[in-house]
Amino acid sequence: FTTQPEDRELCAGTNTTLSVVASGDTNLQYEWQIDDTGFVDLANSSIYSGVNTATLTITNPTTTLNGKAYRCVVRGDNSTDTPSGSAVLTVHGVPNAPAIGEQGLGCAPISTTLVPTGAVAGESYRYYDAATAGNLLGSGTSFPTPSLSVSTTYYISVFHTTTLCESTRTPALVTIQTCHAPVVVATTSAAYLEGIVTVDLSSLISDPDDNLDIGTLRIASQ
Repeated sequence: FTTQPEDRELCAGTNTTLSVVASGDTNLQYEWQIDDTGFVDLANSSIYSGVNTATLTITNPTTTLNGKAYRCVVRGDNSTDTPSGSAVLTVHGVPNAPAIGEQGLGCAPISTTLVPTGAVAGESYRYYDAATAGNLLGSGTSFPTPSLSVSTTYYISVFHTTTLCESTRTPALVTIQTCHAPVVVATTSAAYLEGIVTVDLSSLISDPDDNLDIGTLRIASQ
């Protein structure tokens, strides 16, 4: 062998390959094996492909394969079975996705702080502007948003600081209200008053958002 298979360390669900380069004979044949209380031949499956080639592909590995050793047995026209060195597969678990409650806010412009839950020791949070790929906006136990004028969705993952494995992202919709100031219609009237007089202003006021606190009304001039 001029090239031996090398150990692989990865997160569950991440595809990988193991390869060998052999020479010195003709019509080389390859057989990849796994150490399962002794090396046994692999068969092509949903997990393994290329078991009879120089490169073994491992697709969507789970943590059940963590610590497994692999080797390739090569034979040719003038050589018997020759095993390569072993390569160990290390498969780390992926953190669970975080949880976060509803983020309903008041009138724009306004900001808030996202505080997700779910991370355990050795894990942190990452904040993105897209469900996949996108831009990393920040990391840590919380994320203060900028001042927002429209409803905005952030995407949060849990990131393991040692294995570097990352969960899927949880969307966090920050809902912003578009508010309108109540409108008071100006009117002029004159009357002679004595004693206590009650004036009904409801016909002069419109409130598009239906959130006017009547108790906040004040007479600006007399």
